[in-house]
Amino acid sequence: MTDAVGKARAAVLREFRWIHGHSDVWRLTEDPLVFADVVTGLAELARGLGAEAIAGIETRGVLFGAPVARSLGLGFHVIRKTEGLFAGARDTVASEADYRGLTHTLRSRGAFAPGERVVLVDDWIERGSQAAAAQTLIELAGAELAGVIVIVDESDGALPLRALVTADELPDWDGS
Repeated sequence: MTDAVGKARAAVLREFRWIHGHSDVWRLTEDPLVFADVVTGLAELARGLGAEAIAGIETRGVLFGAPVARSLGLGFHVIRKTEGLFAGARDTVASEADYRGLTHTLRSRGAFAPGERVVLVDDWIERGSQAAAAQTLIELAGAELAGVIVIVDESDGALPLRALVTADELPDWDGS
């Protein structure tokens, strides 16, 4: 583990909170030093994957993915959910049900270059349904998913994934 990843892990474990049973990942963006540590740690996880571009699913994948792309000197691709304006021709893919039983339609402008190695950045992965749908969008454009980088991994290991922490490492919800 590099110093940057260790520092990011420590920041996540120190700052993470539950609010009424829901994870408060937003907390990691409120302090600029914590935010910088998390972005730097995510970028370090992505560095060894041979990425030629970074992608992120709105909202938190964009929030963390765009600065990761910037720090690596790479372009960034937005993958949007159903609602909201998104200019230009788009590819769309429906995800399988997520941990809440919800499905999402993901949209991409298909701007990935053929053969481009893309790393997907997100905050938390449970079942990986949205990441799998994003992989389909990336592959529809002829690009390749080089890996998935997340802050918290709660998945079954089906995706090529690197994380700062696992869900088991987080403090237990205390009921507040």
